Amino acid sequence: MSNILKHKVTENILLLQGPVGYFFSDLHNHLIENGAKKVVKINYNMGDDFFYRHPNIICFNQPFHQLEQFYKDIIHKHTITSVYLFGDCRYIHKVAIAVLKQLHIPVYVFEEGYIRPHYITLEEGGVNGYSKHIFKSMRDIPEIKTITPPCKGLNKKSLHGYGSFRSMVFFGFIYFSLCRIFKNRYPFYLHHKSVSPFEILIWLRSFVKKYSFKLPDYRFQRKLLKEQYKNFYFVPLQVFNDAQVFNHSQFHDIIDFIDTVLVSFAENAPKDTFLVIKHHPLDRGHRNYKQFIKQRKKQLGIKKRVFYVHEVSLPKMLKTAKAVITINSTVGLSALYHQTPVKVLGKAIYDIGGLTYQGCLDNFWKSPGRVNMNNYSKFKLYLLNNTQIFGSFYRKLF
Repeated sequence: MSNILKHKVTENILLLQGPVGYFFSDLHNHLIENGAKKVVKINYNMGDDFFYRHPNIICFNQPFHQLEQFYKDIIHKHTITSVYLFGDCRYIHKVAIAVLKQLHIPVYVFEEGYIRPHYITLEEGGVNGYSKHIFKSMRDIPEIKTITPPCKGLNKKSLHGYGSFRSMVFFGFIYFSLCRIFKNRYPFYLHHKSVSPFEILIWLRSFVKKYSFKLPDYRFQRKLLKEQYKNFYFVPLQVFNDAQVFNHSQFHDIIDFIDTVLVSFAENAPKDTFLVIKHHPLDRGHRNYKQFIKQRKKQLGIKKRVFYVHEVSLPKMLKTAKAVITINSTVGLSALYHQTPVKVLGKAIYDIGGLTYQGCLDNFWKSPGRVNMNNYSKFKLYLLNNTQIFGSFYRKLF
């Protein structure tokens, strides 16, 4: 089997926490087939136990303040030469990464794809705001003339979309249920997101809301695209507990971001323009910013110029909008693909001079500029070659 990880596999490998499902279990096989002599896995809860079916499992069921020494002991005992994990903003992984830097051991970080759908991200050292592939200017990006082809036999339709989302939800339900039911086996474990049984009710509420919003938002979208073509700015919100917001921006809450955008829009945007704020679909059951937005737009005198929606078509909004404002969502990259100018208010791997708007938000409204598609193509090619793997965490990849 060919190695699709795009780097040389070392002899003694440590796996930390992976995405829900069998991805890390499959990764174990791939590493062995490509040169690893030993793969050790640390499990932190019963969900980790359930989805990983290989030997050399070490269970961490101690208080978190013992993590640093625990990692050092495991690395020394097994002569670890490289580490793989999913998500570099989880506390259990932040501690590990700090230890690995001290010991000069490479760490490879998986994350959802920068380019979606059909790709996942893998970088050495860190992803997103911690990526080593962050550039200030397009002039700093090396020229790439060829691209590594996707693995043969992988079908794009089978990687993402409803089937993949359904697998993710199903794996997540099993994973978090086991975490909760067998909490006594890992009494000190704290997940980076809620594992409360009430999450099931929240997801059911989300399902109901999705269809209650669908018709009115569809009508709004038709009216907007017909009457206000290229005369509105688009603001895609991120999930309320998104680690990228907390770790790679100055905002402490999505509400802070919304307020910043509303105030700047009211004071600086042309009077004949509109603002469309879109709720994140995975946040539908958790948060609703309707009342806050309603109150603030009234206070700012922009009551008839701001709209809050849930189920509009993202591609159509991105393609038609005058410009896009985001914290650091990968939606920004999709907007650039549609030739729509982007202003990033956090830290994002694609926020580069020559690609996104580099001035302040107050000036962005009147002069967002144009997207340099040659620069976009160059950057996308660079990402594909250096950070992306063609596949899905929730479909067989290896």
